[in-house]
Amino acid sequence: MPPALWNINFSLIYTLKPKLAANMPARWAPIPAPVADALMMATDKDGNLTGQVPFSDYKSYFEGSWYPVPAR
Repeated sequence: MPPALWNINFSLIYTLKPKLAANMPARWAPIPAPVADALMMATDKDGNLTGQVPFSDYKSYFEGSWYPVPAR
């Protein structure tokens, strides 16, 4: 299912903003294990699972594999 969803998302983004679609990754890559672990254990101040972590804390795991969105 994910490849089909990726194709649909890419098609919609390409139709609406071709420059944005040009920066999408050309291949699938797994989420690095330390990032996945952090997402699975991320909680808010009340201890509720949120699945959210600051990108800046884990950016180094994605060096060379992510592309910034161009300025508008």
